[in-house]
Amino acid sequence: MSLLIIGVILLLIVSVGKNYLDKLKLHRAYLQKMDELAAERGGKCLSEKYVSASSKLTWECAEGHVWEAAPHVVKRGRWCPQCAGLKSLTIEAMQEIAAKNGGRCLSEKYVNSTTKLKWECREGHTWEATSNEIKQGQWCPECSTAKQLTIEGMQELAIERGGRCLSEKYVDFSSDLTWTCNLDHVWDATPHAVKRGEWCPKCKESKGLNIEGMQEVALERGGKCLSDTYINSSTKLRWECQAGHIWEATPNEVGQGKWCPDCEGVRRFTIEGMNEIAMERGGKCLSTEYVNSATKLKWECKEGHVWESTPNAIEQGDWCPQCAGAKRLTIDGMQEIAAERGGRCLSTEYVNSSTKLKWECALGHVWEATPQAIKKGKWCVECAGSQFTIEAMQKLASERGGICLSNRYVNTSTKLEWECDKGHTWEAAPNVIRKGEWCPECSLDP
Repeated sequence: MSLLIIGVILLLIVSVGKNYLDKLKLHRAYLQKMDELAAERGGKCLSEKYVSASSKLTWECAEGHVWEAAPHVVKRGRWCPQCAGLKSLTIEAMQEIAAKNGGRCLSEKYVNSTTKLKWECREGHTWEATSNEIKQGQWCPECSTAKQLTIEGMQELAIERGGRCLSEKYVDFSSDLTWTCNLDHVWDATPHAVKRGEWCPKCKESKGLNIEGMQEVALERGGKCLSDTYINSSTKLRWECQAGHIWEATPNEVGQGKWCPDCEGVRRFTIEGMNEIAMERGGKCLSTEYVNSATKLKWECKEGHVWESTPNAIEQGDWCPQCAGAKRLTIDGMQEIAAERGGRCLSTEYVNSSTKLKWECALGHVWEATPQAIKKGKWCVECAGSQFTIEAMQKLASERGGICLSNRYVNTSTKLEWECDKGHTWEAAPNVIRKGEWCPECSLDP
């Protein structure tokens, strides 16, 4: 055997050994975190080996009760099931739970498990939540979001899944970071994608599309797959989340990171959900109370501009009008705005903000409108009448025997995810689909 081959083999052994030691170091560090977490609650983590966030460890509470639970369940606030069963739901019990989380329950009266109480965390943030939500492990939404939106938060998220975040700097929620899984596959993904449940695409491909694979995915998210037969990636299965909500979704949807719509809807359409959206965009929601999706809230962008807008508008992608208005009022500025919306400004000369220009949308509709109206967010009147919503997109997909896998509509030129009746998935803008285009893979078939 030549010296070169021996050298290559030795390098491979060293590389494999280093990877193994790195993983061992990560797992030891995480097991130490579990020990600290248990100690905070007056108990112990009895396990000596950490596998992953969804693999159960053995725990012991201050009363000596022993049970098994996955790290992600304990991290969400759950503790000894025996003690929880003995504890009556009273305002004193709520104050005790808050104290264990380093905060306070500010309410003076307990009504029932679905009536909201007022809470305060150790940082002084206050919010409202039901005793059910708190007992299921939810705590301060502001701290939770702030923690996640840092490179340290991303690294912790990766460790929970048995991997690592290789990037050293966090830019924003939609800028790619580099990740590696426990099998050393490396890929790029946004914090938003990883936070909503997406992980290693290579592992996802290798994971069998069968009922056992679906049950494993559900277990990783603290829930269950209630169906017992797998048909294909576009046939809905029945799921249950850790809060007990039951719904139906396709394996494709769940594989893409979607989970309980009930939990997601509750989270988004609350003042905490609005705070989270604002933080994702580098700003703040200055209002303290959420009324409904059509009642305006007060917002502040990262430049310090303050304005009012409805939750619906913000959810659909609107943000600071002053920043949007900072673009120069020239014909080039108008053409830039039109291009952002997938259309064109057909006029060649800009007069002033109240003199109409000619516009064309992505679907070829032509109309006239003032620069002022366009800058306020108005666009094609014909398209507006056709109700471009996520529901309309889902209906459009259904008419073609497929599914729109996205759950949020931004505008006609922002891509959504689609699946045809053969299970092929791809991304395309609503205006492209409305023009009649469909599955690019099927179009290649003879």
